[in-house]
Amino acid sequence: MTSLEPRPHPIRDAAASASKVFGVLGSLVTALVGFGVLTIAQGDALTGLLGAIPGVITAVTTVLVAFRVARQAEPHVTPLAEPRNHDGMPLVVDRTANPS
Repeated sequence: MTSLEPRPHPIRDAAASASKVFGVLGSLVTALVGFGVLTIAQGDALTGLLGAIPGVITAVTTVLVAFRVARQAEPHVTPLAEPRNHDGMPLVVDRTANPS
């Protein structure tokens, strides 16, 4: 039996909110140019800036996510140069100390 309750869609909701905000800002710029408050060149510059913002946000969040993944994964990785357990004991037998 399936649930009839709507499932949350946080990514879709965030994208819808962002598109509404950028749509309103773009309409505002167009209105300001139409009323003569801004010149056409200024309106084009602001519209271009509004178009660049999502790309910049995507680039910044991609970098932040990459660093967060690396930071969270690092404690779970055993370094190959000098592997040790949680107590600090070497995981590799030192064969130079006791040659067999």
